[in-house]
Amino acid sequence: MRWESVADLGYRVPNERFFVRDDTSTPAIDERTWRLRGHGAIGIARWRGVPLRVVLERAGISPSPVDVMPAGLDPTVVAGGVDYGHVRRPLPVEKVLDDVLVALSMNGADLPPDHGFPA
Repeated sequence: MRWESVADLGYRVPNERFFVRDDTSTPAIDERTWRLRGHGAIGIARWRGVPLRVVLERAGISPSPVDVMPAGLDPTVVAGGVDYGHVRRPLPVEKVLDDVLVALSMNGADLPPDHGFPA
């Protein structure tokens, strides 16, 4: 989003000017047939590592950032012949400084590749 396009709007950005975050195109949804389904993607593990807060403080994080933008090392997202780069997900600094862990192990073993090895 170009900051100058919203500079005069104050704190809230109208929907029509709000940035779009999507790895692919926006789907066309028929709200009459759409249903919310619960995904069974819940798991419990014993994670060990270093709080990201500690890493950022030792690196000298300034007081002004709003988000931290981790990027994956998995293959880049390619759609329609366009390479959009690695998956990136912003994390609010407030959350990062509160409870984000750089995981190094899972259930007492090295972090598996599917869960981010080496960290």
